[in-house]
Amino acid sequence: MTTTQIDWTQLEAQLSEAAEVLREHVDAEMAEVDSALRALAEDITTQSRAALAAVEARGSGFIVAPRQPLEV
Repeated sequence: MTTTQIDWTQLEAQLSEAAEVLREHVDAEMAEVDSALRALAEDITTQSRAALAAVEARGSGFIVAPRQPLEV
């Protein structure tokens, strides 16, 4: 191998190693984001269910007035 070929081979190996390190870092970050989003979704679901249960517990005592058109 010539010096240029050796340099390119070393450069390719270094780039491959750097890409693998970057891939591992991105995978770890994505796992962290995924975990945070799942926790947020669970919290939203819990709060929604609690709000729905509170509304249902009040029964049918709600009277919804029809919306009146705005006068311009």
